[in-house]
Amino acid sequence: MTSRFLAMSRKRRTGLQPVFTFTLILILVSTVAAEQLSVAVKVLPSKSSDEQTGMPAQVAAPRLQPTTPGGKLPQYQLGHHQRVIPTEAELKDPRLRLLLVLSSELVLIEATITIDGQPFRMAREARIQKIIEEASRPAPPVETVSKETETELVESEASVNEEKPTVDGEDENAPNEEDEKTSEEKKPEEAPEEPEQEPVAEPTVAPYSMATTVAERIRRYMKVTGEAASPDEVRWLMTNWVDGPVLLMLNDNFQRFRANQRPVYHVLDRDRNGTISADELELAVASFNECDLNRNDIVDYTEIAKVADDPRLKKTQHAGPGKIIFRVPDEKSATATYQRIAARYPSTGEALAPTMLRFDLNSNGRFDSNELLAIRTARPDLSFTIAFDSSTPTKSRMTVTAEDKTFVKQITNGIAEETMIQLPLGGTSVLFSAIQSGASDQISIGAVNDGYPILPVIDPNEDGRFTIRELRGLEESLLKFDTNKDGNITSDEAQATIRICFGLGPIVHGELAGLRRVNAKPITPTELGPEWFVRMDRNKDNDLTRSEFPGTDEQFQELDADQDTLVSAAEAKKTSP
Repeated sequence: MTSRFLAMSRKRRTGLQPVFTFTLILILVSTVAAEQLSVAVKVLPSKSSDEQTGMPAQVAAPRLQPTTPGGKLPQYQLGHHQRVIPTEAELKDPRLRLLLVLSSELVLIEATITIDGQPFRMAREARIQKIIEEASRPAPPVETVSKETETELVESEASVNEEKPTVDGEDENAPNEEDEKTSEEKKPEEAPEEPEQEPVAEPTVAPYSMATTVAERIRRYMKVTGEAASPDEVRWLMTNWVDGPVLLMLNDNFQRFRANQRPVYHVLDRDRNGTISADELELAVASFNECDLNRNDIVDYTEIAKVADDPRLKKTQHAGPGKIIFRVPDEKSATATYQRIAARYPSTGEALAPTMLRFDLNSNGRFDSNELLAIRTARPDLSFTIAFDSSTPTKSRMTVTAEDKTFVKQITNGIAEETMIQLPLGGTSVLFSAIQSGASDQISIGAVNDGYPILPVIDPNEDGRFTIRELRGLEESLLKFDTNKDGNITSDEAQATIRICFGLGPIVHGELAGLRRVNAKPITPTELGPEWFVRMDRNKDNDLTRSEFPGTDEQFQELDADQDTLVSAAEAKKTSP
């Protein structure tokens, strides 16, 4: 890969003809067979606001919703450099170049992203045209009640109050003699006449109300400026005032916070020396049982996290590796981006890390103009095609292709299951996925050092807890991480997985906040036991222990056919009539 960049640099210095270079590239491409993997895009169910809050519609408390991008999207980068209005050429270009920073190498990625067959930025353009058309029409009339109608309503209510039903032909409202006497006795003295007040003028300005649609906000903007809004103005207002940029990148803190989440590793490493020894592996079940804080014979994720975060046992850790995915910078931000990437690769003496030399051809410690051009035009290591279909989400797909021989091998060794592509890149496991919920004109991209290297792997049914039966296979599951077969598990052997997600709409933060899925295949449904079995199973782990069974030892042993000290649902069904 480095030779390709060096060849391009020599062309500029020696004046080689473009035709020769183009022919050379064709020869190189033709000698390598492209490999690709393809999966479906994960579709999230669309939920109403009531369903999202979990509150019934009739009792849902009204909440003020943020109206600016900063309030709506706190998880994403919204700095001024993220809100640059794209050029005409960029609007029509579905491609996006990214640099993925791994521990041992930099990976150049090109993502071609479309929404309903159009370049992803064109979805915002189509929406802008609809907004301009709607904002150009007169505002819908506000329903008001005229004075005449209001007077009629007041008189009608008064007449209804006066007309009460009669009993036996008598008027209940007619005063009797006792009422007249009482009223005369209680009649107050006449109050002095108040001076007449001048009539209040009718309001000339309608009461203010919040704009409920983007078109209404643009209509008000046009009324203030006195001019029709141009597409450029609406584009700027949409980016800075309403929904935020078309392309949303997760902010740095979100990409950093998960990296050190290793609760299982900390619990198993009883002496906290950074290595899970063979002796500690033998005590794995005991270490987990010590996390059973409520003593219900089930160890759940939250209990493991509480024990792992005990400040008396936990050692101080660094803040994490930081940002791991960058857009290819422009010349203004090239130096800052270079420095942030280079910080991940320590230099050897005064020499730059070999990884950085791949792009910094003259070793001057920055991305020059010609080097940026090479990054933008060179053949990418991995090419992604993410085709979002908002009308038929089941047709949305993500495909990764590699033509370079190094990355062809990575794709050959990769795994594509349902909505996930897993690739071994530079000794690191990287998971790629794409998600969508509903129609949107925004694309979100995020990458996280996922942390939790062990937890999802050892939970066979991914239900967030470990039962007695599941803990019996714990040591065997943990030995999968002992790649060098020395009986110990080191931090290098239990590395965090990197997850990269592309989303239609600002939704990747929710996907990357949860634990990754390891068992892509559907879990076999749990076999239910008879009614008496379900009643006795107090902790709902689908097994009966001796303490849960109210009968005698002889009865329990008779039910426990395999003599494993647990009565399963299947064993209970066999003995039931």
